[in-house]
Amino acid sequence: NVQTVPRPGHADYASWLQCGKIPTGGGKWSGRMTAPLCIAGGIALQMLKLRGVTIASTVKRGAEGAVIPDGDSVGGIVEVVATGFPAGYGDVGTDGLESKLAAAFFGIPAVKGVEFGDGFKLADQLGSQANDAFEIKRDQGSGIRDQVVLKTNHCGGILGGVSVGMPIVARLAFKPTPSIAIEQDSVDLATMTPAKITVKGRHDRCVAFRGAVAAEAAMAIVLATELFG
Repeated sequence: NVQTVPRPGHADYASWLQCGKIPTGGGKWSGRMTAPLCIAGGIALQMLKLRGVTIASTVKRGAEGAVIPDGDSVGGIVEVVATGFPAGYGDVGTDGLESKLAAAFFGIPAVKGVEFGDGFKLADQLGSQANDAFEIKRDQGSGIRDQVVLKTNHCGGILGGVSVGMPIVARLAFKPTPSIAIEQDSVDLATMTPAKITVKGRHDRCVAFRGAVAAEAAMAIVLATELFG
């Protein structure tokens, strides 16, 4: 009955609204669509490495240590950081680096929130706490000229949509895997009657661990486009 009964948490109902049907496996909304993203991201990561830019991710909160009832799932937070990315790249508005990165991150299925730097914590801080003071990093005989750097990195490496030479830090909130073995309420869209649905098969209990790889790929594509595009 999955062809007419939308699975809660999935894009089945969205597909029905746009296409009049529920595609097998989720169609263009499926998490499988991260496969080409990761292929392109892998190439971008190699390109960035040539310029001394590296990207790494960490699952900050998720299934580790969480008590998950049988058949259920849990969400997680992925932190992805780019180091070595040079200052001066990006623009304003929707052409800003944060805007482009956010668009790429939200293109990953299950991502429901994105923040940069201290993100939502900044809403509870004073300006004197949130501002990143500037200082000069002097050449210590290495041949590298004096540089302007930030003493802290509350901004996450981006100011005004432009990179400032600090690590670019983003965190992505992944919702719990929507495919769960627990029976849930739904409706049969063909008959407009109540229905029950249970999603069978093998599914990740926390999608954030796989999502971390997709997050690295998405960041790599955006940054490589800035550097080489």
